[in-house]
Amino acid sequence: WVNRRELLLEGAEGRKFRVIGGVKVRPGKMDGIGVNDIGGVRVDTQDGGWLLRAPNTRAVRVARCESSTADGLERLKDQLRQQLVESGIEPPDLG
Repeated sequence: WVNRRELLLEGAEGRKFRVIGGVKVRPGKMDGIGVNDIGGVRVDTQDGGWLLRAPNTRAVRVARCESSTADGLERLKDQLRQQLVESGIEPPDLG
């Protein structure tokens, strides 16, 4: 598996859960995508998956992408970036 290390996205404490809530809804409307909302949001596609969660102990969101191929990883990072933009967050460099 090709993966992206965990990325910490700084943010306001009160907003982090609203962002996760919005991200839970949007990907589930796309064909071929599964969403698990236990402990954050995990989006699974044919390429692999990405995770976005908000720990209770810090004012951050944690993101991670995993795929079986480098091309799949890039597609997953693009999906995550798009979800962050739609949530009003400037995405960091996901590498």
